Amino acid sequence: MRKTVKVTIPISSPDALIRLSKDVNKKHKALGDESPLTSLLDMEGYDQKLQDAVQLREEAKALKGQSESKLEESKLILGLGKDQNVNTTGTVYNKLWKIKNHLLAIHKGNEEKLSEWGFNVVIGTAKRGSGK
Repeated sequence: MRKTVKVTIPISSPDALIRLSKDVNKKHKALGDESPLTSLLDMEGYDQKLQDAVQLREEAKALKGQSESKLEESKLILGLGKDQNVNTTGTVYNKLWKIKNHLLAIHKGNEEKLSEWGFNVVIGTAKRGSGK
């Protein structure tokens, strides 16, 4: 029977790749001058690249958290947050709804004019008494 060996590098997960890289670096440093990697490549350069990647990922994760928080805050201001609707006073959605209704009253019979304000206006016809 023939022995098969498969050694993988976890490229689908940056965090797993960093863990593996740290483990390799730790073993290399523990072996000191006896490390078989000393003559292979510049391990200090490798270590610096690893530290750069770790720092950038930490910064990105912090910014992602801030970004998500700010996106949620903007949704609340817009009136698109959980449990918000057109009647949520003071939101952009609420005010835009009032603007739309005001413009509809001003342009009654000529509702297409709202498209000049950026509204998407669809004009159709319905049979009288259809209940729809």
